[in-house]
Order: sequence, then structure tokens, then C-alpha cells
Amino acid sequence: MRDIDHIIIHAADTPPEMDVGAEEIRDWHVNGNGWRDIGYHWVIRRNGEVEPGREESVVGAHVAGHNANSIGVCLVGGRGPEGGDDCNYTAAQWRALERLVGEISERYPEAAVKGHRDFSSKACPCFDAAAWWGERSAVEPPSHDKPEPSPVAPPASDSGSALLLGGVRSGKSAWAQRLASRSGQAVRVIVTATADDEEMAARIARHQADRPDDWTVVEEPTALADAVRDAVDSGDCLLIDCLSLWLSNLLQAEDTDESQIEQAIQAFCEALDAYAGPVIIVSNEVGLGGVQVNELARRYADELGRLNQCVAARCQHVYLSVAGKLLAVKGELPSGDSLHAGED
Repeated sequence: MRDIDHIIIHAADTPPEMDVGAEEIRDWHVNGNGWRDIGYHWVIRRNGEVEPGREESVVGAHVAGHNANSIGVCLVGGRGPEGGDDCNYTAAQWRALERLVGEISERYPEAAVKGHRDFSSKACPCFDAAAWWGERSAVEPPSHDKPEPSPVAPPASDSGSALLLGGVRSGKSAWAQRLASRSGQAVRVIVTATADDEEMAARIARHQADRPDDWTVVEEPTALADAVRDAVDSGDCLLIDCLSLWLSNLLQAEDTDESQIEQAIQAFCEALDAYAGPVIIVSNEVGLGGVQVNELARRYADELGRLNQCVAARCQHVYLSVAGKLLAVKGELPSGDSLHAGED
């Protein structure tokens, strides 16, 4: 066995829409660079699948001057849609990276986790790998018989709940998935969207592709309180995405008056109060523009504002996502730049 003193994390420098694996990267390295094999020992695809590269017993080719005593792990991604560096890894990749680095660390307990950027002027892999692993390894070592604990899951008053607000394409749903994946518990996603047209169907399909396969998904466009109550005995981390579509569904339902909307919101907030596990909730912030000229649009903005306030009062953490960056409205920001979310 080689003496390993570093586990080095890399980015493939590929755009988020390009899903490649070890075989494609091997072809680039062998036929493009003239190397005898792929330079990395492990590759993590966009869907979180971990693929082997070189055998760990063989010296890699990933960091000049440090290959002899290191293991190379490559995350597919890392390039922005318009070029440049971007920490755009999927929720499944982050989960897989934590698991893989934990397993490698068990084999090489003296090895330090670093990023490629710690050994060169490159930005790769677009986040501080040492700080990320320092936070991750500060908790109880992972067990293969139970969910992994997380140092950055949002703590909260009893329920561990967090509300993520933001505009369209602000990154709020991706942030919510990041937090849910670090809860250390099974995740149950309650989705409120309905595929009423092709464009919405495509949006739903993209969100489905971003979720880990082992997450439970419950589709509930209107009876949201019932869906929360049904999960009470599960102990799952609930991810509710999203309140704004749920409210829209209620407003568009036939024979729904203002009192029924109020009752539905009150029932949902009461269900949150009764839920003991962590809850992560996504909602739009639509009150930053001008007053709408349409009566229904004004009513929607008013009702959503009240709904968001009701939920925020029950959460220890309230975050606002702006252009993929997270701002703390209530409570502290989750630690670690490995939580950069990307697109909503």
C-alpha cells in the first residue's frame, strides 16, 4: 500500500449540462494528453454515481509534484454555463463526495483532504476542500448502518426548520436540497407543482433529476397540511417545495374563498408545529416589485406574504437566495462554501 498523505479533490472543468464519467475522462487523458491511463482514482458523475479510475495502489496523475502520496477524486462539473469557474455540483454529488472521502479516510486515516487549488494557482475545485472536510469530520465518523450526520444541517427550535425565500432562478430549491442532504436523516420531499403544460413538465423533470434516488417524493398540490401530518411518525427530514405553487393551486381551485385559504394556511402552520423532525421549506419572495394591476395578482402577493410570515415565525432559520448566494434573514448562515447551490 502506498503512503498516502493527501486526498485531493478536483473539478472536471465541464459545464453543468455535460454528464461524463471515468471512461470519457480516461479517453481525454489517454488520447488527448498521451497518458497511460486516467489521472484520477475516482470520478463522481452528475447523478452522484462514483466510478473508479486508476487503482488506488497506482500513482495517479492529477497534481504535479504530489501524485506519489495522494488519492485524486474528480467531481464532474466546475465550469459555469458561460465559462469560468462555478461550484455547480449537484446535491447527489455532494452526498457521494462526503461518503467517498469518508471511506478513503478510513483506509488512510493520516491523509489530509485538500483541493487542487491548494497546490497550484487554479481555482479547482471551486471550494475550500480542507474547510469543507474539517466541518464534515468534526462530527461522529460515518456509519454504513445509519444515515450520515451533518455539521451544517440547519439547527432550529425543536423542529430544525428553515425557510428559503427567493425569486425565480435564485437558487433557493438547490439550496434547500443541499441542506436536506446534510440533515443526517431520510429525506421526504413534498412537491406541490403540477405539470399543466410542457414548460412546467420540463421544470418538474429537471427537479426530479436533481434529487437523490433514495429520497421519498410525495406529490400534493393542495392538501399540504395532510401531507405533513402523514409524515409525523416517519422522523424524516421534510423538504417542502414550494409554498408559492401550493398557494397558487389553492387560489385557482374552484369554489375556494378567502376563509378557506386562511383555514388551509392555519392548518399547515399547525401541522408544522406538530412535526418534530427537521423541515426545510421553499417559497417565492414576490413582494419586491411594484403593485400589480391585476386583482388576482395583488391578492396572491398579499396571501403569499402573509403565508411566508406565518412560516418564518415558526423557523429558527430564514434565508434569502439571491443569484445563487444565500443571505441570512433570521439565524446564522449554514457554514461551509461547499454549500454553494447553483441554479434553482
